Amino acid sequence: MAEADDELVCPDLIAAPEDPAGDLAVGARIHLVAASCPQCGHLEFPTLDTCPACGRATEEIALSVDAELAGFTSVLHPPPGALVEVPYHVGVARFPEGICVMGLLLGVEDGETPTVGEPLDTVVAQPFDGALTYAFRL
Repeated sequence: MAEADDELVCPDLIAAPEDPAGDLAVGARIHLVAASCPQCGHLEFPTLDTCPACGRATEEIALSVDAELAGFTSVLHPPPGALVEVPYHVGVARFPEGICVMGLLLGVEDGETPTVGEPLDTVVAQPFDGALTYAFRL
């Protein structure tokens, strides 16, 4: 459960809620922010000011809340200094806008194997005490 003093890790990754009083409660559906190049159409996440494909200035866009699972893995052994407890799952979400983003994958039960192509929601997650970030939920 999120507490009032929980901080959003990398707040520039998440679009501001349409409602200024919008709640970033754990489990709330959210939009990620990507950079779109108006010249060549290249998409980049996280955002960059300049398109890596053509060098033009980019514009920020909000990605759809809905995506589909493009791939996944389970992390069973923590990397050095990890704050997220193992086991946890990481998924690649394919958005309708044509970009794939990697993040925590929620809703995978023990012994379950997700299916590529399953629908995902982009949500607020609390991977460890004091931190909020985005994740994908089956």
